[in-house]
Amino acid sequence: MDQILKLINVTKIFSGHGIVSSKHNIFKAVNNVSFNIEKDTIFGLVGESGCGKTTLARSILLLDPPTYGEIVFLEKDLTKLSGKQLLPFRMKMQIVFQDPHSALNPKLTIYKSMKEGLSNRNYPKDKIKSRIEELLDVVGITPSHMYRFPHEFSGGQKQRIVIARALSMEPELLILDEPVSSLDVSIQAQIINLLLDLKEKFRLTYLFISHDLNLVAYLSDRIGVMYKGRIVEIGDTDNIIDNPGHPYTLKLFSSAPGKMEIGIHNNEEKDDPLPIPPDGFVFSNDNGEANTFKLIQVEDGHLVGCYKKIGN
Repeated sequence: MDQILKLINVTKIFSGHGIVSSKHNIFKAVNNVSFNIEKDTIFGLVGESGCGKTTLARSILLLDPPTYGEIVFLEKDLTKLSGKQLLPFRMKMQIVFQDPHSALNPKLTIYKSMKEGLSNRNYPKDKIKSRIEELLDVVGITPSHMYRFPHEFSGGQKQRIVIARALSMEPELLILDEPVSSLDVSIQAQIINLLLDLKEKFRLTYLFISHDLNLVAYLSDRIGVMYKGRIVEIGDTDNIIDNPGHPYTLKLFSSAPGKMEIGIHNNEEKDDPLPIPPDGFVFSNDNGEANTFKLIQVEDGHLVGCYKKIGN
């Protein structure tokens, strides 16, 4: 399959001065992240709040460019392009944020909000209205409601509108950053089913970001597990669920009911309930020892992060 997105050692560093002291602080929110996403697939990025998922998403879109690393989208390294050169790629890569309430300008009608993007990509003026009607209809919003304001819609309806607005750019890749976590449970399944239908209808590729392990497992072809800015495990969904290789992955899965219990049971059948790293490697670098982080292949396409002890 063709790759649509390739990340190579993407790192985002924040720096500043402490409140109490003048000491210069360095924080790696994203730390040498590398992975590929194939066209027409769903890649799930999972991890607890604060692990760097959203920062990575913003770096991919160059909303908050990475400190260093390569973001190769449609065979072009976006980090090396000028603002003008980036424009066509920005249209092909859209994001749906977690909070639909803040994603829409409260002062603009839905029509004006969606018209703005279409106008920016020079969509024929005489066809803008009919295109907005088509997109609203496909996401389940009554087209005649396009002249209403955001406050007149529910949270679920707003998220449908945000999705329609993203589709107006005719993207190939949609980054979905916790797209249902702020919605009522009764609405979440409807939005997920909509996203799956749209994926098939428009031949989309998804980067699905969530802390909900069951949801990621249900949707994704491959999963990346993120912890403290790093990818600590990556592989096909079935491999990771059945054989979680990193203690952090196992910890996440043990707190999730249902499908995730498969991996727990498989590990409990072994003599040691926790995964064991290869000789010369450790999972934790909490002691500040001189170790080098590496992703080790444990089976075909299934990589687990370990620290290689210097000298081994």
